[in-house]
Amino acid sequence: MTGKFLVLDTVQIKVGSKEKRAIDLLTDGGKRIEAVIATHPFHTTYFEPFASIYPGLTYYGTPRHLRKIGAIKWTGNLNDEAVRSIWESDDIYIRIPEGAEFVNPPEDNHFIAAFVLHTASKTVFVDDTIMYLSNPGCVIRSLLGKNGDMLFHSS
Repeated sequence: MTGKFLVLDTVQIKVGSKEKRAIDLLTDGGKRIEAVIATHPFHTTYFEPFASIYPGLTYYGTPRHLRKIGAIKWTGNLNDEAVRSIWESDDIYIRIPEGAEFVNPPEDNHFIAAFVLHTASKTVFVDDTIMYLSNPGCVIRSLLGKNGDMLFHSS
C-alpha cells in the first residue's frame, strides 16, 4: 500500500473553493495523489481544469480521453490490460465489461465505463453506467423507480 490517493474521474473545482480545500487537506495539496484515472469515456469536461490546478500528476484515460484531450500528457490507456493491473497489489482492480464499446463508443451510447473495485473496503466505483436511487423526488420516482432501486443508465 502506498498510502496515496487515486482520483477516479474529476469534478469541477476552482482555486479557493471548498472542494479544492477538501482535496488539498486529504492529499497534502495534491502531493499524495498517485494518479488520476478517467474511467468513463464521455466524462471529459473537468479533466483539463483539474490538470491545470494539479499539474504534474500522472493521468490515465480511456481511448476517447486520449483522442479528445490533447492538452493533458496521458501516461497510459485504460484499454491496456497492463495499465489496468498497475494497482492490483493494492487490492484495486479495474475491469472493462466484456463486449463493451470502450475503444470507439458511439456518441449516443454512454453505457460504458471501467469498473473499479477496491476489495479491502468492498467498494465498487462505476461512473454513470449503473444508477442507484437514493430518496428520488416524485418526478424521478415516477420515471425511474423507488428509493433503493438500482438500474442501468438509460442509454
